This record gives sequence, C-alpha cells and structure tokens, in this order.
Amino acid sequence: NNKISEAIRIAGSLVFILLLFILTAVLVKVPMEEDCFFSVTMATIWFINSFGAVLQGSLFGLVGMLPQKYSSIFMSGQGLAGTFAAIAMLIAIGSKTDPETAALGYFVTPCVGTLLTLFSYLVLPRLVTFSVIMVFFSLSSGYFVCLSMSYAPQ
Repeated sequence: NNKISEAIRIAGSLVFILLLFILTAVLVKVPMEEDCFFSVTMATIWFINSFGAVLQGSLFGLVGMLPQKYSSIFMSGQGLAGTFAAIAMLIAIGSKTDPETAALGYFVTPCVGTLLTLFSYLVLPRLVTFSVIMVFFSLSSGYFVCLSMSYAPQ
C-alpha cells in the first residue's frame, strides 16, 4: 500500500468495480445458459469484492487519520448500505418482472451508484464537508459487498 497512492487505490478500485458491473449488466442481455451466467456472475462478484476490499481498506485507512466522529459516520454509512441492498432485492422480487429485467436493474443500479461515487470522489472534496463524502463512500462500498452477497439467480 505504500507503493500505490491512496488516490489511485480509491479511484482505481471504483473504476474497476464500475467496469465489472457494466460487464455483468451487459451479460444479462447476452443469451447464455443459466449455469454459465451464474458462473460468470460469481467470477465478476469475486473480483468486485476484491476491489471492494481494496477500496474499503483505503477508506478505513483514511478515516483512521481523522477525528473519531468521522469513524462513526463511516460505520453508519456501512449499515445503511446493507439496508439499501436489501431494499433493492425486495424491489426486484416484488416487481413481478421477468428475471432478466430484474437482473438488469439489479446490476445497472450499482453502475449508477459507482459513477456517482467516483464523481463525488473527484469533485466533492472541493465543494462540501468531508463527512458527507465519507457517508457516500461508506454507502457505496458497503452496497457492493451486500449486493454481491445477496444476489442469487431465481
């Protein structure tokens, strides 16, 4: 972690997570057997979690250098992310749409969230307080972990 800067670890993780979610969202529309799609999805989720671990480790390192109040904000965002992922799953189940459309929506949502997170990482430090950024980062990074753990094709 000393050889790669914190900014590269955070932005790089977000970019790779975004690319993997885009790949998975595109694969929803590619005709393939369910077992093959499941295997590819699990492989991308493994990589997403790997980059998510780098992202969370970098963010925890960043929070560790700040006053205690930022740690509690960060942890609160992690908890909210689990709630957001659960709500997304309930909406997907309750929408009564076909599995392909539900899966597409389920993978497009984190693409949008990742784009917003990357944008906020690059722009918001100059515009708003640090606590708002930490909540947003903790929501997005926690969402990736919860999403990848809760997705299972129907």
